[in-house]
Amino acid sequence: MGPRIPDFKKRIKEIELSIMIPIVALKGECHSTIGKLQDAENCIYIGGGTGIADGIVINGEIIDFNVVHDVKRSWELLTQTGETVESCLSPAGMIERYNNHRVINFYYLELSQKKDFIHVVKKAMEAFSVLMKQS
Repeated sequence: MGPRIPDFKKRIKEIELSIMIPIVALKGECHSTIGKLQDAENCIYIGGGTGIADGIVINGEIIDFNVVHDVKRSWELLTQTGETVESCLSPAGMIERYNNHRVINFYYLELSQKKDFIHVVKKAMEAFSVLMKQS
């Protein structure tokens, strides 16, 4: 097994992991040997999964949304209908939107091949537009 550290949870500082994930994802893309943004001077990063990891690089420097508070994150931005950009644009949100109107639920984006998935794509395009206008 590995070393046992009594009261380990009490010894470490609590971290708001959900707030740190986007910056960690962006740092990985910028600094990993297989990262797609290794030489990026200026870019907007949007990564999707259960939510959205978003970030900005300006002049080669990552903008830390935890320090710069005048830039909203995707879960703080709202579409015209009052939904969060994250809920409309993330793969998990897209699947949930589709499943809300169906008897048979999907769990992966294979549903994007369905003809009636277009309303989900249109909502994602609207959310992407909001995100780009904010950036």
